[in-house]
Amino acid sequence: MARTDSIISRFPGFYQSGDRLSMLYKWMEVFGAQVDIAEEDLIKVMRSHWVNTANNEDSKGFNTSEKGDLDKIFAMYLEALGGTSLLKQVGRRGGEDGIEDDKIYRDRIKGLINVLRSGASTKEGIIAIVAANLGIVGESDEAQVARKMIRIEEFLPEQARTQPFDVALYQEFQVRNDNPIAITPQVRAIIAPSLQNPLVNPTLINLDTGEFARYIGTLLPGQELIWLTNGTAILEGQPVNLIGSTPKIGPRFTTMRIEAGYGMPAGEFDFERFDYSRFDVGQIALPGRFNETLWDASIFSDGSPILNLNVDTIHYTPGTFNVRIPWDIPGYSEALETLQDKPRNQIPFIVQKVKAAGTYAIVTYEKYFTEEQGQHIELTLQDHMPAMVHEMEEVNFDILSTTTPYPGGLNHELSDALVLTGVFDFTSFDSLNTFA
Repeated sequence: MARTDSIISRFPGFYQSGDRLSMLYKWMEVFGAQVDIAEEDLIKVMRSHWVNTANNEDSKGFNTSEKGDLDKIFAMYLEALGGTSLLKQVGRRGGEDGIEDDKIYRDRIKGLINVLRSGASTKEGIIAIVAANLGIVGESDEAQVARKMIRIEEFLPEQARTQPFDVALYQEFQVRNDNPIAITPQVRAIIAPSLQNPLVNPTLINLDTGEFARYIGTLLPGQELIWLTNGTAILEGQPVNLIGSTPKIGPRFTTMRIEAGYGMPAGEFDFERFDYSRFDVGQIALPGRFNETLWDASIFSDGSPILNLNVDTIHYTPGTFNVRIPWDIPGYSEALETLQDKPRNQIPFIVQKVKAAGTYAIVTYEKYFTEEQGQHIELTLQDHMPAMVHEMEEVNFDILSTTTPYPGGLNHELSDALVLTGVFDFTSFDSLNTFA
C-alpha cells in the first residue's frame, strides 16, 4: 500500500489519484505490489549472503542438492576442506525450533570463518580446524579444555647418538649439534672411582658463549652428576640446585669444559660431608694452568681423564610437525563412532590442505589403555608358643597360664599396578585400492 500511495501521489490532482476505488488507483496498486515484492526479494537475497542474518530454511541436508542459505555459505569455507557431519547441520526442525538450530549452525560457520581469516596454516589455526572437525566448537569451558588436548609438536624431535668423552679437569672438548638452531643438551658426568679427593663446585661451561651451570657442593669419587635440559641437575638420582642453567650448544661444534676445585672443603653443618671435609680451613686447589693460577695454590696432574661424560642431544627436522590428537576426548569422541563419514579419517586430508607449502605434517592419534587388576593378598602370621605351666604354692591354689600371640592373625593388604605402553597403527583403505 505504501508503495502504491508513493507512486500515485506524483500524479496531478485532476487525476483524482486519492480515490482508492478508482481504476487508476487499482491499476497502480498492481504495479506497487510487484515493486514491493521485488524489494523484499532483494532484501532477502542480501540477508541470505550475510552469515549473521541468513537462515537455513528449506534445507534437506548439506550433502543434498536442496541446501539452505547457511549451507551455501558453509560450503564456500569448508566443503573443500572435507568438513565432517559434526559441523554440518543435520535434521533441522521447522518453525521457531529451526531458528534455534540455525543459531548453533551459524556459530560454527562464524568460528570457521574467523579461523580462516586469521590464518589456518598457523599452529593455533591448525588446532582450531582439527578441533572443529571433531565437533569441538564454541568458547565454552568444555570446548576450551578439549581444544587444549590437541597438541602440535614441531620439528619431529628424535634422540641423537650419545657423544662420549673422557676428559680431565679443564680439558676442552667439542660437542656436535647437527641442528640449524641452538639446543640444550643433557650432560652426564661420572667421577673416576680411583680419585682420592672429591671435586668441589663442578661447573659445566660453554666457552663460546660463557654460559655455565655450577653445582655448589662436593662430587665424590664414583658419583654421577647430570645436567638436565630443563636447566636443573640430578646428583645420584636426587635433584640439586644450580647456579646458572645448563648451557646451550650452537649449530655445528661448541667448545665446552668442566671446571672444579680439588681437595677438601671447609666443613659446614648439614651441608658438607663429614668424611670429605676439614673443620678448620678448607684446602681446595685448582688445576695448574699457565699464567692463570698461582703456583703454590695449584695442583698438577699428568692429564689423565678423571671424568667420563655422555652428552645427549635431540635431532630436529626443519619444516616438519606432528599433530597429536587424543583418541578419546570426553564429551566429543563418543559421537565420532556413529558418523558415516568418520571425522578422524578426514583430519590428515584437512591438515594437508591448510598447512604451509613445503612443510611435512604427521597426524598421530594417541590412546591409552588402562586396566585395573584386582588382587587381594592376605599375609597371615601364625605362631603357637608352647604352653607354660607355672606352679605356685601359696594360699593353697595353682595358677596355670597359656599365651597365644595374635589369636586372630595379622592381615597385610598389598596393592600393585602394572602399566603397559604400546603403539598401534590405524590403517584404512579407500575404495580405489585393489586390496580393499
